[in-house]
This record gives sequence, C-alpha cells and structure tokens, in this order.
Amino acid sequence: MVVGTHAENATVLFTDGMKDNQNRTWACVRGAAILQQGSTLLAFSGGGTSCSDGHIGFRILLRTSTDDGETWTNATAVAGDDHTVGGYIAPIVDQKMGKVILLYNRRFVETWQTSSTDKGITWTEPVNITDAIGVVSVGPPGGVQLASGRLVIAGHGANGTFALYSDNGGENWTQGKNISFPVGVGNGGESSLVDDGRSPTSLAMTIRVNTKDVLVNHAISYSDDGGETWSNASAVTSARGPTCQGGIGHRKDGGGLLISWPNYPRWRYPEDRKNMSVWLLAENKSAPANLTGPERLVPVAGQQIFAGPSAYSAVSADGRWVMFEGGASYRYASVMIARVNITAPLPL
Repeated sequence: MVVGTHAENATVLFTDGMKDNQNRTWACVRGAAILQQGSTLLAFSGGGTSCSDGHIGFRILLRTSTDDGETWTNATAVAGDDHTVGGYIAPIVDQKMGKVILLYNRRFVETWQTSSTDKGITWTEPVNITDAIGVVSVGPPGGVQLASGRLVIAGHGANGTFALYSDNGGENWTQGKNISFPVGVGNGGESSLVDDGRSPTSLAMTIRVNTKDVLVNHAISYSDDGGETWSNASAVTSARGPTCQGGIGHRKDGGGLLISWPNYPRWRYPEDRKNMSVWLLAENKSAPANLTGPERLVPVAGQQIFAGPSAYSAVSADGRWVMFEGGASYRYASVMIARVNITAPLPL
C-alpha cells in the first residue's frame, strides 16, 4: 500500500465554541455526514454542550455549498432539542423526489425523522419513528439511493448489524437480515454503506469490529439484493489503525471502493486516534481461489488526509470528499472536509 503526503486542502466546517443561526454556542461538535443533491453539497454535524457522553443539549448542524466546496453557508440548526445525547445522524438524498431525509437517534433508544424539499433551507417537524422500526442505531453516517429508487442506510442494534431500506421515499422502513461475523471477529456496530457499482442492487458496508489483532478493527460485507441480505463480514486486515468508526464511498469511474479511518500503528485509547487516511480497495486477482467477495479486497493506494488527532469520518458516496472529526491537539476540536485525491489502483 502507498500512503501519500499530508493533504493541505482540509477545510474546517464546524468548530468547538461556534454559534448557529439561533445564536446558540456549542461547546463541542461531533459527527460527520456529507451528501450531494444536484449541484449542492450538504455537510451535517452535531453541536453539543460538551464532548462527554450523556451531556444535555444537542442540535444537528448543517452547512451547504453551491460551488463544489469553494464556499459554505453559515451553520444552521436543523433538528434536536435539550435532551440527553446518545445516537447518530444518518441523512440520505431521495434524488427522484428532490428531498433530503434525515434520520437521527436520541439517547440511543429513539429514532426520529425529518425532511427538506429545498436543499436544507427548511425542514418538516421531526417525527418519532421508533415504534415502527424498533430500537436501532442509524449509521453513522448516511445512506444512498439505488437506481430503483430504494433508499438504504446502515443500522445496528442489540441483535446485530443490518440495513434499513425504504421503497416509498422514507414513508416506511424495513429492517434487512443481520450480517454474520466469522469466529474471531466481534461486531462493533457502527457501520456505513454505499452502492458499489457491481449491479443496480449491489451495496458494500464497512463495519467497526474487534479482532485479536488490536489494529484490525474494520470489516466489509456485500449485498446483492438492495440491502435485504448480506455476505459474511470479512475483516480488512491490511488497512490498519486504532478502533474507530469508518466511512465508505465508491469511485464512479470504476476505480473501486474507498474507506476512511485513523491510521496509526499503535493503540492506546484515546491518544492514538490520529492520521486520518483514505484507502482505495481493489480486488486482488492473485488471491487464493477459496477467497470470495470482500475477502479478495485489499488496499492498493492511500492518502493521508490529516496528520493530527482525528476520529469519526464519512466518505461521500461518489468518493470525492472525506469529512472527519479532528484538530491540531484534540480529536473533537473541529469537523473538517477535504477532497480525496488518490491515483488509480496499483497493479496486483
């Protein structure tokens, strides 16, 4: 694997201590999700009253760009209220309906949904959909729309990791089958998915896991039926780093899957979450014949995006952007975005 030099084009979108459009100051910003709706980029994060678990007060924050990331609007408070934080943000674009749908958790036991038909300027009143889908955690980050119009996001709960999908614009959601994990790979839950280009109904998901090797902390699983069922998860053994949520995207030029998470050859939580990196995965055609699906994927090129402390991340569905938590001395000091610039895969 080749890891490039430090990227100098990271743009800070959200910072600890920032104010939103309601003039409320947020002591801590957490979470990253990047969507594209037409020519508009939408970047979501969360503002909290502190960075500790269980703090009171939380709002989902949004900044948008209409010039491909050159300039951004000020932060707007989208949804949330004064409650005990615990959960994730999972936005998704319904390109056919011209709508952005936002699912988010409260206290890890409730899922709420809101939507916007004007690219995030105004939002519907949030609705609690927990009774309909059960107690699940959504993402993070968001999901994708398949050619059929189906919306799909990753989810996990006490019983496992799966996809949630909707064939009617988010009016109803169905939970797919749980993903199976091999012996020695423990399901860590946090997951992200993307349409991977193998077929109109195919998806790939990256999942936070734990293994006997403390630097092998992510797995990949495939779906061929729009998220209803999934292949056995396979650990990504070559793209190493400390345990942390990761993102996934797909280069639409046929260049393969992109995955993101901190890349540091030591694990001593939390100090060793640093060096945010993106890897390009491709099929190793020389792999043994008994290896199938995600087991044949290996990192063939990479880019170090940010050398400092960093944590959760999201890759845009088309693989052009990575959005991540990070800062010069603290991993939750800000949320940044950078262009992904990885050359074509190396010969295998």
